[in-house]
Amino acid sequence: MDIRDRITRLVTFMLILILGWILYRTLITPKRRGITSLKQNLKNIEYQISGVLGEEIDLRGGVLEAKQLEDHLKKLILKIPSERDIPDVINRFLTEVGKGLKIDYTLIQPKKLESEGRYKKLPIELEFTTSYAHFNTYLSQLSAMPEVFRIESMDMRRSPVQADRLHVHLLLSAFVMPGGVEEKVEAIAKEAYPEVPKVSPFKPKAIPLKPRVGPGIPSPGVIRTETPLTLQGIMRGDIKAAIINDTILYVDDVIEGYRVLNIRESSVVLRKGRRTKILRLKY
Repeated sequence: MDIRDRITRLVTFMLILILGWILYRTLITPKRRGITSLKQNLKNIEYQISGVLGEEIDLRGGVLEAKQLEDHLKKLILKIPSERDIPDVINRFLTEVGKGLKIDYTLIQPKKLESEGRYKKLPIELEFTTSYAHFNTYLSQLSAMPEVFRIESMDMRRSPVQADRLHVHLLLSAFVMPGGVEEKVEAIAKEAYPEVPKVSPFKPKAIPLKPRVGPGIPSPGVIRTETPLTLQGIMRGDIKAAIINDTILYVDDVIEGYRVLNIRESSVVLRKGRRTKILRLKY
């Protein structure tokens, strides 16, 4: 074998190596990255579905049949609040997030629904004052809610008067599905989501009002001292509501014998017999 043949074989071998490396980089490497990304996405989906359903599932082991996976997805969809559940979502949010904490609301403003893919999101603008520790607990309570909330923006600034107090401005989004339970079941069957009803989800008859006689009214013959009333926040929007003593109240609702006469921008007018009381927000 002369030197020319050796050089030819060496060049051919090098070309084969180069070609193999190019094929590996262009064909194999993207697929490996795709598989890794898919495994990570499945892991995240497992975590989210398990958190909502309250049971362990395994999407990566290949143990689930198509029917089992379909059943899991059906249960998941039925657990997501619908558009008609919005008043209940807002009520739970205002009463459960911040419960037991020193939260002084100055603004509670649900906004119009917005489309986001197959879902709808309800933006809620909030402004309140609280302490650093209570705000941390507030966020923990928010993440523990069964509904899906996303923080769109958050602005915090320290109070110039009290160093341990925070002024917080939050823009949250609560995610819901279009329509009601019937539409969700029908959507599962059709594998598509129905059209959104062209009605306001905040119409008065859609909101479950509290009983006219609240727990604060004593039974006949029972003497009790009057519980102090504290205005914690006012919800502004198509339907106004007030948060008094951790209770959501609408016009004509009763608390501690006082009937809600009017809900203003920063105050609430109450009346018991001939006595009128005005509760104001603390800024």
